[in-house]
Amino acid sequence: MDVPDGLTIDKANEVRKAVTLARSRFDHRDRYYLFLSPSHRVAKQRFRQDGLLLPFGARRSEHCEPNPTFFQSLDSWSMPDCVDPLCGWSLHEVDKTPIGLATSDIYGKPFYYVRSMLEKFMDRMSKSTIAFQLLQVHAATLPNHLDESFDRIDVSNISDSGYLGAHRTVAIVALLLRAPPTNPHATLITWFMNLIDENFTLQDQITEWTLGSLSTKRLANYLLPTRPNRGIIDPALMKFAHARHHLREYDDIFGRCADKLQLARMPD
Repeated sequence: MDVPDGLTIDKANEVRKAVTLARSRFDHRDRYYLFLSPSHRVAKQRFRQDGLLLPFGARRSEHCEPNPTFFQSLDSWSMPDCVDPLCGWSLHEVDKTPIGLATSDIYGKPFYYVRSMLEKFMDRMSKSTIAFQLLQVHAATLPNHLDESFDRIDVSNISDSGYLGAHRTVAIVALLLRAPPTNPHATLITWFMNLIDENFTLQDQITEWTLGSLSTKRLANYLLPTRPNRGIIDPALMKFAHARHHLREYDDIFGRCADKLQLARMPD
């Protein structure tokens, strides 16, 4: 891929920052930063400004060429402002990455972690026989394009109702798994990314906000108010409300959905 003609580094930064630092999203950024430590706020803001996954103290001057995989035109940035290079990685593993004294460098750690992962991947590639086949087709048509069968198939979140749905995904993709006589442990892996949000009812919300709910009891151990609230946009109240989602258990909702979809009746 080539950098679009006429796209300078200054123009590329201007196009990107029009999204990542959009004035219309000022309140969104402030609410997001509310939940971060001061050092992490500084690092997050810098990433929005320069878009570089680097240790905080690393030189930026050498990065002077627009990335053609991000810029396909002169005037558009194809990603939303909330995109974060930390997403998709194990935060526990990233946090364990040794980077010296700068233990709060929230992007320095993933820089070294991802670089190490890529080095290991390249090393393994050089010692293995691996083939990649890329198909730009609808997932529902894959059996028409593949003759092989597989031991493991990861279908991401196409099992969500907004895509193929659980039953259609299994009906289509299971055809590509190895037959039980060949591999009785051939497995289809999926991810219900939106299942909880789509099935979290008003009654679930009301129950969750009661004093006796599990999340309320857990929150009381960490975020007890130290002063009267100053309104519905009080930072302390916003922290309390947003933290609740991280302390709730969702097994009951998933179980309800599993029963509705009759997942237990799907073939092994």
